[in-house]
Amino acid sequence: MEINDDVYRDLLSICITDSKKVPYITTKVSIDSFPKGAYKEIYQAIIDLYNLGVDIDLVTVSNRLLNTGKLKEIGGRSFINDIALNVISSCYTNQTIESVINQNTYRKVASIVNR
Repeated sequence: MEINDDVYRDLLSICITDSKKVPYITTKVSIDSFPKGAYKEIYQAIIDLYNLGVDIDLVTVSNRLLNTGKLKEIGGRSFINDIALNVISSCYTNQTIESVINQNTYRKVASIVNR
């Protein structure tokens, strides 16, 4: 099995474009399910906004990253825009969650094997 970053991008796209799914997603996918880097920072911003009771969308996620000093680090607004434009139907939420969990498991196993 190969590591596939697309599943993280897909999950973030669902969160940004269909914020009603965020409460369910955050119960299934922890921040630790994401590898270090941009996708993890974006997911953390989504979790923060959700916990603050703020609506989650392209603008609020970008602003959260800007306010925490992470926006430039993750590639700027254009990177967030690309994720939001990578819309997959939220009817695939469960499959995408499962894929993220599987990728996380694979990464953990690979890190043990490669020690």
